[in-house]
Amino acid sequence: MKSVLLVEDNPTLLESVAFELEMRKFEVMTAEDGVAALTVLKTTKKLPDIIVSDIAMPDMDGYQLLEHVRANDHWSAIPFIFLTAFNSPNAVKIGKDLGADDYLTKPFQPDDLVSAINNKLVRVQQMQRHAQRQVDTARRELINLISHELHTPMTSIYGGAEMLKDALENTSDEMAQTLLKLVQGGAQRMNRLVERIVLLTQIDSGHLEATFKQVARVINFIEVLESGIEQAANAPDLADHQVQVKLNAPRETLAIQGVAPFVQAVIEEGIRNAIKFSRPQQIVQVQVTANAEMIGVAISDQGIGIPADKLASVWERFRQVDRESQEQQGVGLGLPMIADIMRIHGGEALINSQPNKGTTLTLNFPRVMDADV
Repeated sequence: MKSVLLVEDNPTLLESVAFELEMRKFEVMTAEDGVAALTVLKTTKKLPDIIVSDIAMPDMDGYQLLEHVRANDHWSAIPFIFLTAFNSPNAVKIGKDLGADDYLTKPFQPDDLVSAINNKLVRVQQMQRHAQRQVDTARRELINLISHELHTPMTSIYGGAEMLKDALENTSDEMAQTLLKLVQGGAQRMNRLVERIVLLTQIDSGHLEATFKQVARVINFIEVLESGIEQAANAPDLADHQVQVKLNAPRETLAIQGVAPFVQAVIEEGIRNAIKFSRPQQIVQVQVTANAEMIGVAISDQGIGIPADKLASVWERFRQVDRESQEQQGVGLGLPMIADIMRIHGGEALINSQPNKGTTLTLNFPRVMDADV
């Protein structure tokens, strides 16, 4: 239901016009002059979709009210129609110069007012859709630019490192091999940071949520889960940790509504964190549970854990726990990214931890029952 703020100092006319608008399914807020109208705008929980105001009123006339509305960032976009007995060209010009959207002269038929209101509301919707399309286009262009400018140098570094590896494959120069390993490890770490930054840019711009609405489909959750585990468990930069990952999942088919690459990214990030904070030769357990409504994935390590007073802060971007003694944690983007992607998928991420005993990251996804996947 569209709402109208009707401002008129004639009580009889105010009541009559309000009644006509309510009969036509408008929600009507009323004010007897400009001062009262400003009070309504300041106190209402929901701003009106349009303002219809008389000009000649005591205390604050329509022109002054319009000036106040247009000067306020929260109100300036509200369409404004003058409803007045002043029909001189000068009066119309003053109203238009102040930013009035339309001008209806008394006496008038209710249908004329309703038509003027509807026309302005339709025009506002058209302008909003056009502006949103422009914003969406700008967001896509920015994301593509960021992605290209960040990924292009990483591709060169990766390619150069691989060519150098092939050239030095048969050499016994230990120093060269050590330096090459450092280059490859640094490139891998930088590439992951670039991927996270691009993904967070997509989240913040709304692009990721829009993509979800467009391409989300029913997917086989276990298949995506296994792919994420495999990618993390076999990541070259984590090989030195010598940590095993064990999956315990129901044999039944489990399905969710989602975007497979995003779900896999969440799983992979969760497993990587568990491996990084585990001690050598330990095991990361991945336990899957399911009921009619939810699918839960608990990723548990036996690592160093997180102090209770710092547990809530792990969801904040760039927040690091005990950075001085735990350099392997990265820049603090992994868990915030997980939380955002889970939110977009209608799920949640929870974390429990005990110092020196380990941490469990639980991911809860809404389940799709009786799905053919």
